[in-house]
Amino acid sequence: ACRPSHPIMSYTPEHEHLKSAQDYYDSDDAFNFYKEVWGGDNVHVGIYRDEKVKAIPVGPDYVKAGGEAALEKLFTFVPPKAGDKIADFGSCYGGCARYAATKFGCHVVCIDLSLKENAHNREVTAAAKLDHLVTVKDASFTETGEPSGEFDLVVSEDSILHA
Repeated sequence: ACRPSHPIMSYTPEHEHLKSAQDYYDSDDAFNFYKEVWGGDNVHVGIYRDEKVKAIPVGPDYVKAGGEAALEKLFTFVPPKAGDKIADFGSCYGGCARYAATKFGCHVVCIDLSLKENAHNREVTAAAKLDHLVTVKDASFTETGEPSGEFDLVVSEDSILHA
């Protein structure tokens, strides 16, 4: 399940923007910045008005808690059922996928361009013993390779803003 899929090897000229995005997120600077500043699980804006988040001093733990609050809120809109299949577009470090797998018992396919983020996602997912529920795929969410209608739910936190 958490085995590497085929890396994105080549791009046609009309897909050069995907290569640029992949290069950016695979750079050491971007990878380390998002991992350290955003807490290493999620890379999205987060919700910070929650009382338990407000109680945390501003810093990486505060940002991480805001990301977790956003996940909780996201899944109140369409709560998945156990066994549902979810696609996480722009999954980054896989925090959303592991949350859905743990809380709801869902099967989640993480789809992200960054080979470096995906490798980290696979490691953390395997360490959490969730690789039977979470698959990490090296792909763009604009061209997933997945058949239409394959998923019960598609989630994306902020990533579509960058597409």
